[in-house]
Amino acid sequence: MKLITEAQHTELLANGRAQRAAIDQDAGAPTSSPSSNLFSLDAQCT
Repeated sequence: MKLITEAQHTELLANGRAQRAAIDQDAGAPTSSPSSNLFSLDAQCT
């Protein structure tokens, strides 16, 4: 069972690489919106 699509996986990798590059250059982490939601709001737990 796949939890995320290939496009979401690619976007997550790109976001991670961008954050790592910004941190390595002491520029701070870039602000980005989450590309996937891996939890259910009605699961009654956090």
